[in-house]
Amino acid sequence: MSAEHTLAIVRLQTAQHAAALKIARALPQWFTVGGVRQLQADLEQHSGFVALFDKEPRGFLTWTPDADALRLSWMGVHPAHHRQGIGRHLVLSLAEEACRRGIKRVLVDTLGDSVDYPPYAATRRFYRALGFRDHQRTFQPDNPECKENLTLLLRLPWTD
Repeated sequence: MSAEHTLAIVRLQTAQHAAALKIARALPQWFTVGGVRQLQADLEQHSGFVALFDKEPRGFLTWTPDADALRLSWMGVHPAHHRQGIGRHLVLSLAEEACRRGIKRVLVDTLGDSVDYPPYAATRRFYRALGFRDHQRTFQPDNPECKENLTLLLRLPWTD
């Protein structure tokens, strides 16, 4: 990201839900119609962050508490802004939130390695590059959208 551009990660507010849904719809490789519908419902219940790139929403992340962890529930970065550090900054903000709460783990579910789908191979590489490690695999033969669920775990404190 060049010095002439600014990135701010702020708490996701209700007024920004429409922007998060617009970003999700711009990512059909990751957000099916059903996924966007579920995201819309979850935005009402989950906490989150929004990435403002030059004051415009360009990415979002939502999460929920999960026993002794925070569970990253949804994340998206507008495709025109991929590979600019926005996703990394969103995850860093979640890790900082967990540390503020005294929580030492962040979990995220994604499509497992046994499913040959390049967009999710990139997703797994992204999380693993940030320090997430394979935690649990669940095979779901009756779920056509996710035959294998992979839960990844980030142990905190997190350092670059």
